[in-house]
Amino acid sequence: GVKVGAVRSVVLDQKSFKAEATLAIKKDVQIPEESAAQIQSDSLLGGSYIHIQISGMPDNMQPGSKFEYTRGSMDILGILLEAVGGLGGGGEGETGGGSQEEALP
Repeated sequence: GVKVGAVRSVVLDQKSFKAEATLAIKKDVQIPEESAAQIQSDSLLGGSYIHIQISGMPDNMQPGSKFEYTRGSMDILGILLEAVGGLGGGGEGETGGGSQEEALP
């Protein structure tokens, strides 16, 4: 990709418990409204960046605008470890690897 800005800050929204990132985008870069932002892994060593999926909208985002469409990052290392763990075969009634998660109330 091409670097068009930087992450200025990341804070936790205490009501939604979602991370909010403030981006500093170069002034000469225009991003169409309804574009999406996604955190993506740069490598297995933990580097990451924000990928902007450009929409086809005619109007551009203005300073202070928020991305309405966002997606979290995929845990590539976690997916690989889970897949490798599932290849080990089952024992004592196990039918495969994977993790179990409980839903919180």
